[in-house]
Amino acid sequence: MELDDDLYEQVARLSEEGNDFMDATQYPKAVAVFQQALDLLPLPRIDWDAYTWLNAALGDAYFLSKSFAEAKAYFLDALNGPEGLNPFVFMRLGQCQLELGELASSSDSLARAYMLAGEDVFKEEDLKYLASLKQSGFKL
Repeated sequence: MELDDDLYEQVARLSEEGNDFMDATQYPKAVAVFQQALDLLPLPRIDWDAYTWLNAALGDAYFLSKSFAEAKAYFLDALNGPEGLNPFVFMRLGQCQLELGELASSSDSLARAYMLAGEDVFKEEDLKYLASLKQSGFKL
């Protein structure tokens, strides 16, 4: 479903503002702005495409803040949105799970990311995540 033009522009503007805060490593400010955009979505929010990318953006801000439990919750929400089954969401979810010591879940999520996008999805990430996937017995 698509948002009406005015609402879409508000959400897009807030998303850009959130991305600017992300680029400036001001993650708490990014979280506040992304949450504001998410709160603008009509109910049920899960029906809107923006639900997926806003939850992924929130998860990413929390991940980069090393708030892995919060990040994981947002990535799990993103998975349930339209087109949420994407490599970035699975990769970040797997990274959160690994950081939280959830090794089996982490291996599953990281493997899904790899199967969807190959090694490229990991190229800008800490090598420990791809190493973890290899150590789990997944064949690259």
